[in-house]
Amino acid sequence: MNWKLAARVIAVLAVAVLMVACAIALRPDATEEAPAATVQPQSVEPSSSELLRCREIGAAALDDAEGAVDLGEQAGHRRLAGARVAGEHQMV
Repeated sequence: MNWKLAARVIAVLAVAVLMVACAIALRPDATEEAPAATVQPQSVEPSSSELLRCREIGAAALDDAEGAVDLGEQAGHRRLAGARVAGEHQMV
């Protein structure tokens, strides 16, 4: 091994050691307290109004998913209808 190659290897190792030393020195102390949990578990049942609202949202989603929409009948979708491209609300 010639001296130039040995010097380069030593320089690379020195830089690597320096980077690891800086990372260890800049690492925050582990003695700090853990942050408090922001999400509290709910042990209370949801109210009947909340359940009714969720049920209505689910029923509306089912109604939207069941019906296919003809793009020719939709305003603003004439170019898509001519190209026979499925629209946003059309199920293929």
